[in-house]
Amino acid sequence: MLTVMANEHGLVSIRDSLESLREDVKVIEKQVEGLIDDQYAVLDKHYSIFEDNRKKIQEIMVNISERIDQHRAEIANNTLADNLSTVNVKLITPFAQIPKKATNGSAGFDLYATERVTVHNNGKYHAIKTGVLLEIPPNYYGKISSRSGLAMRNQIVAFEGTIDSDYRGEIIVLLQNTSDSSYEVNIGDRIAQIVIIKLHLGNTFCEAAVSHKSNHGGFGSTGK
Repeated sequence: MLTVMANEHGLVSIRDSLESLREDVKVIEKQVEGLIDDQYAVLDKHYSIFEDNRKKIQEIMVNISERIDQHRAEIANNTLADNLSTVNVKLITPFAQIPKKATNGSAGFDLYATERVTVHNNGKYHAIKTGVLLEIPPNYYGKISSRSGLAMRNQIVAFEGTIDSDYRGEIIVLLQNTSDSSYEVNIGDRIAQIVIIKLHLGNTFCEAAVSHKSNHGGFGSTGK
């Protein structure tokens, strides 16, 4: 009888210990769950900060990319051609030459004759072929001008012509002789110059009222 009671007492003691352990396990589980929740909260916070920083960095990169594209466009629009390596040139006759600058600081490129022509002093313009086709970049145009040396020494002047960027024909120079005698143009002579100039597009004409508060003087109105 005593043995049975002792065994029952032992079982009760073990059961109580198990119950105590079970309670301890529950407490530990709650503590672990709390720690896990805390870690998740920390991770969520850090992830939120990471996402915010990632979005900010992405916005900065997009802004930088847009600014780079803008600067590239500005450079492309504001850079004047300083030599004809930036302008496509096609020579269509054996005697044609690529237009060249006389010096690094020259504004114009010399144009060369590809034929022999007598420029008479009759007041008329004489067409001189250059054998050159140019592909002037958009937003630019070519301006044909006289060569100062030719004008001063021989009184030979070129018609001030405009070469549009979409013109793909041969560059032909119109020369006029203002001297007292005929002038011979030979193959390879420098007969004029072309200047590549920035063109500001977008200006148009429209009919509207025009202010009359301006100077109405015309030719010779400002004196000699």
